[in-house]
Amino acid sequence: MATVTEQAKYLVQQLQGLQKNKAAMSSLRKSLSPTLAHKAWPYLVRWCDLTNDRIRTITQHIAAFYAAHPAQATCGNLGWSLRELAKSRGSENAIEVHERYLKRILAARDSEHLCVRLEFVMRMIKSNGISVNYITLYQDIVYWSERVQIQWANSYYIGKEDQDVSDKNNG
Repeated sequence: MATVTEQAKYLVQQLQGLQKNKAAMSSLRKSLSPTLAHKAWPYLVRWCDLTNDRIRTITQHIAAFYAAHPAQATCGNLGWSLRELAKSRGSENAIEVHERYLKRILAARDSEHLCVRLEFVMRMIKSNGISVNYITLYQDIVYWSERVQIQWANSYYIGKEDQDVSDKNNG
């Protein structure tokens, strides 16, 4: 049985392989619509058990997000991507202004609700050209918990560059 990390890497690898297949990418993008979700099943069945509603929902959302915006980051989590989104908006207090998106996401009670709440934010991330670490995103959704929420909040509020300075000052 593959680990969640192996499943995530395999999924992203398969999505990268389908990137030039316009029909596949279109089917995956449309899969977020309940009436069109079945169009993605020929692809999803290769990556997950379609009878497992939770894993199918997570895999379907990651595949749809990737198909819509395949800008793959190699590090960071969604908190980092949200911070980059806020910073790209250009205002001095962008982190505070965009905090409501993070808070709404962090309030998701389980991974299925999280997936739905991510749909709007992922469209904003795409429209601003921000990359996403889909491997980490898949893992974080599977393991959705207070620990993941804290990691996202930490990445959003502190940010990597600020954290590096803080680590040097505390070390």
